[in-house]
Amino acid sequence: MDVAWNGDCNNPRPVDSVVPDDVNLSVWPGSTWLDDSDNPIPSGGVQNTRLDTVTYFSAPSYSPVGGDPVITSSNTALISSETGEG
Repeated sequence: MDVAWNGDCNNPRPVDSVVPDDVNLSVWPGSTWLDDSDNPIPSGGVQNTRLDTVTYFSAPSYSPVGGDPVITSSNTALISSETGEG
């Protein structure tokens, strides 16, 4: 997706705009895993993962918009972000 740029050389950033995305979260597996009692599980012991919930947090260059992410398969979710610094 091509978007216009805003800011200056010291703070380049995209112009604020909504960017929809269908994200395959299996590409970014969890760095830590917990069982139902919040006990850590070694990542090597985790197989056949699936999404149960997706929580999307703001960052300096984007913010979630349009409500909660929608899980579309065991590994993918639809998210919408607003780019820029708001």
